[in-house]
Amino acid sequence: MDIKEVYRELYPLTIVRDRYNGTYSAGKFTAWNLYPAGVPEEIFWDDTSAMIFFDNIRRGKSTFVYGVGKTPDEAAMDLYMKIR
Repeated sequence: MDIKEVYRELYPLTIVRDRYNGTYSAGKFTAWNLYPAGVPEEIFWDDTSAMIFFDNIRRGKSTFVYGVGKTPDEAAMDLYMKIR
């Protein structure tokens, strides 16, 4: 699928440069199928909060789904593949 189509399909979409450079999220960029106000604040907080937040997602203790990648396009494509 063309990346332009992915961006259209994922509306709303917010892509964030990861504060911790992928240490907890596993990517330099994270993509969220949310408006900016809906992106979880924990990803911007301290190390411990970010670590716990992403760990809870991996363990299935959270319903958030996000995409990751080295670039914004990779993060968007990863999110698209996870939710489609």
